[in-house]
Amino acid sequence: MSEADIHVAPSRLFGVVDIPSRARDGVYEFSIELTNSPQIVAPLVVLSEIVQRNLLNVEGAEQNRIHAYRHLSDGNTQQALSELLSAEGAYDDAGWEHDAVDTMLERAFILGPLKPAEARDISRHALGRLNRLGLACRRIGSWGRAGIYFRRAKSLAEELKDAKEIAINTNNIGEVLLYLRFTDEHLIDEAESNFRSVLEYAQKANDEAIAAIAHENLATIGGLRQQFPSAIQELRIARGLMKEPHDAVGIRRIDQKLQVLSAALETGQQVPVTIDPRARTLNEAIQQIVNRVRPLADRQDLDLRTDSPEDVPLAQFDASQLVRSLDVLLTNALAFASPGATLMVITRIEPQGDRMGVRIRVTGCDRHISSEDFRRVFENLPFFERPVHNQELSLWIPARQA
Repeated sequence: MSEADIHVAPSRLFGVVDIPSRARDGVYEFSIELTNSPQIVAPLVVLSEIVQRNLLNVEGAEQNRIHAYRHLSDGNTQQALSELLSAEGAYDDAGWEHDAVDTMLERAFILGPLKPAEARDISRHALGRLNRLGLACRRIGSWGRAGIYFRRAKSLAEELKDAKEIAINTNNIGEVLLYLRFTDEHLIDEAESNFRSVLEYAQKANDEAIAAIAHENLATIGGLRQQFPSAIQELRIARGLMKEPHDAVGIRRIDQKLQVLSAALETGQQVPVTIDPRARTLNEAIQQIVNRVRPLADRQDLDLRTDSPEDVPLAQFDASQLVRSLDVLLTNALAFASPGATLMVITRIEPQGDRMGVRIRVTGCDRHISSEDFRRVFENLPFFERPVHNQELSLWIPARQA
């Protein structure tokens, strides 16, 4: 392609690009090599036939909702409900479940004065879908979005005056806060308040299953705060509420946690909230952070190990920055690992270009780490590197700071 072709019709430059079969939908960058001209970088939008069909479904759903609002303003309630039901189905076909739930709640609101029982059934169905959306987001590590869905579910449960659903979503919100604690040190206190509220409900309702979950979460907080005796007590209570063989998996998980916490208590192991860089090697600092997140790893049935040489130099940089960086590194590695996986924290002295430094890698993340996830989580933190194999997270600390 010549430079003249570009100048003749720059807005009509189209072409066919051979895209790998595994390429995902999205917006990509591609470059065009020109004769005697600088390289041009242009956007390439990739939409599969399925995505295009889904977008058409969404467009139809939006039209349905507009028609519904017009019918309502004209007093045609039944026609409005019919249009909203059609919109809900179109959103479901497109996979836009969040908008489908919104449409369900609109139908419930309209039906409320006319058919309260039917409206309540629709609201309860929407509540279940919000819970599933939150759990699905949590499974893929999208904790912030999970929290949004859980909060919406709790609000809806409060409207329905469903105490058990309120407790379940209060617990779910607490778990999200616990995971996001590295963004705000006060979130762990809010999470604890949530879990104690759940426990209060469970004791009043004599719900042993929910009580066991609350005690286990309170034990996790105790472990993170190095309050080993209280954490062990919470775990023992949780174990006592579980019944064989139905809760066999939960009992094994509790027993593993009890073993870890009991060993820490017997050896007098204490992990300070901050790290003193004047008296500790980098390895010791890493081990401290590993111990702080180990209860979360145990809960996900993850094997968390370390591999570090003895000659890693003393850490001579800001302790709070090290705590925050390593905490983010490990807690996010947990989000990209499946139950049963082994996460290895590897420390090595390695060059980067002409500089020496310390590289810390966490391997074993068997879930794909997308560029979007990486940017969202780590863009405001120092030291982090882009994942090379999409299955590990790493940071490199220059020699002048280590």
